[in-house]
Amino acid sequence: MLFIFRKIRRSFFLPGKARTYLAYALGEIVLIVIGIFIAFSLNTWWDDRSERVAEELLLEDLHAELVSNLAALDNSDGVARASFEATEVLLAMTGPDASAEPRKVDSLLNATLSIATFDPSTGTLEQILRLDGIRLIKCEPLRRELARWDEQLRDYREDETRAIDDTIRDLLPLVRGRLPVLGLQEHAAWASSGSAADRQALVRDLNFANVLGEKRFRLKQLLTEAEDLRDLMELIVDLIDAELAERGMSETN
Repeated sequence: MLFIFRKIRRSFFLPGKARTYLAYALGEIVLIVIGIFIAFSLNTWWDDRSERVAEELLLEDLHAELVSNLAALDNSDGVARASFEATEVLLAMTGPDASAEPRKVDSLLNATLSIATFDPSTGTLEQILRLDGIRLIKCEPLRRELARWDEQLRDYREDETRAIDDTIRDLLPLVRGRLPVLGLQEHAAWASSGSAADRQALVRDLNFANVLGEKRFRLKQLLTEAEDLRDLMELIVDLIDAELAERGMSETN
């Protein structure tokens, strides 16, 4: 067999065969180039497909994480909103001539002193924002909104920390100074054995009114930041839904 190929190759060098050999050589080169191009194209297609699959898995994980975080934010926001509303009612009851029914004061104080922190899951977000996962995200609007996450969460946590600090540093010691608090449990739930006169003295205390006014201000800021954070998470979830739906349609087509 090798002898036959050698004989064919030698025949190309016979007089008048040079042009035929040149065409043969060029054909071989073209075939090699086409083979390399096809191999490169297949490799690029496979890389693109692998990145596409990785991106879809990342988006699905991010979607689940944000939905869970939205539920957690609703919980902490609900506690903060109840605290804000109770603080407003309690503040309206204060004054030099104020009188208050003990059970109502206790109920309002319990809500006002309640604390719930927002502790989001950030595993997938960290992977995207810290571990170069952002390069997999092809949707530009989604990339822009994800870039806002750190700042938005930081603003929320700053207001959350201020609201908690005000409660622990200012309001709680003031209440304890007027009422014998028997115990604190989860979310600052408490019970008191003080008298009606103790509660009346508390709501007539100007310092108590000032501290309540500051707490109301802090809680209002916190609720505003919570709304902004919720809007951002919902927008990202909507963008992910749209992106995954579009890809599902393109694959069926």
